[in-house]
Amino acid sequence: MLFLALLYRVWLLVYATESSYPHFPYNLTLSTFHLRNIIIFEGRIPYVGSADSKHWLETLTKLETDGLNVLIPGHGPASTHPQNTIKLTRKYLAYLRDKMGAAVEEFTPFDEVYSATNWSEFATLPAFKEGNRKNAYQVYLSMEAEFLQEE
Repeated sequence: MLFLALLYRVWLLVYATESSYPHFPYNLTLSTFHLRNIIIFEGRIPYVGSADSKHWLETLTKLETDGLNVLIPGHGPASTHPQNTIKLTRKYLAYLRDKMGAAVEEFTPFDEVYSATNWSEFATLPAFKEGNRKNAYQVYLSMEAEFLQEE
């Protein structure tokens, strides 16, 4: 497994583009996701930063159904159950976009929607206390920008 991981890292340095990920033969897929700010975090909430959460969510949804067998995430240990690894990050981003997007459409102030949102599903995860409010605010702002572009 170590050899394949090293081989993959060489492949990334030489051939990878920001919109590709490798598929290896023999029902083995190894991937790391620094694809245009696409990162998968194992067992914790992600740091959203200035990432395009819409693109990130679309990519995770596609990867979740791509039949991956092994995943080497950008942060955390390798996973032999990649759908479970992807699921948490995808679910969290979808929840953020759903709650913040509804608030933007209703012109609800951020502080009000943040206080009213039920965060219990994610509240016990590592980095929640430190990062969730920042993540929610970033998604709120990006959803505002998306909303204004639609108008």
